[in-house]
Amino acid sequence: MAETDPVMPGMPISQRCADVLDQIPSGVVVFDATGRVAFINAAGRRIGGAAGVSPAPARAAEMARRLGEADTGRPVRADTTPAARALRGELVPAEEYAFAGTAETGPVFLRIAAGPLRDEHGALVGAVAVFSDVTREHELLADLRRSEDALRTRTRQLEALVDLGRDVANGMPLAALLERAVATVARTLDVEIVEILELLPDDRLLLRAGVGWRPGAVGQHVLSRDLDCQGGLAIRTRAPVVVEDLALEARFTRPPLFVEHQVVSG
Repeated sequence: MAETDPVMPGMPISQRCADVLDQIPSGVVVFDATGRVAFINAAGRRIGGAAGVSPAPARAAEMARRLGEADTGRPVRADTTPAARALRGELVPAEEYAFAGTAETGPVFLRIAAGPLRDEHGALVGAVAVFSDVTREHELLADLRRSEDALRTRTRQLEALVDLGRDVANGMPLAALLERAVATVARTLDVEIVEILELLPDDRLLLRAGVGWRPGAVGQHVLSRDLDCQGGLAIRTRAPVVVEDLALEARFTRPPLFVEHQVVSG
């Protein structure tokens, strides 16, 4: 006969414990000594479902099948998971892991802690794992890193502009200033090819300064004779012209020099 709860007479203690565990927001899974799932609370089923794990997994190995390292996503060996280690008697502090998730959720990150369960004689009879969904924390951290990267990039750009402004103020000759400008742009934006075009009186566009072009092109090559190129479109529209795929571009003709240098965007 099942032992009843003295606080709530008539209710088995096991049922009372299950009801209590169903009220907490963290997932709780209890395994027997063989790794079979003996109990999983409501939050565990919900979080596990979002992570792509069966709502009612049969064994610890099944739960571990989609487990990956939090930083790299590389699969984790089944015998190194928190549950497997706890089943060997190890007390595992909170560690973070990545699950592949589902098509709807995408990757899910879980913080998991686990520990062994022993009987009154100290014999190992199972393990318990407690886990929570920390995906939102990872998303916020990723957003912060992107913002920091963008800020560093913007700072480098502003510093480059200040340096060029100083060169202008110091009276640097125009040819040297243009060469300094294209080199600064290439370095700051981490691009291979940069050009400065000069609009000649007859509407030709001369490659006045640049980085990454074949020898002899800078100062000599006429990129377009009728403004039918990216730079010409910028002149006609007086607006920036962004090209994501030059092979698909229909607003102007792709210059032979771009084809020669395998330019694909800019």
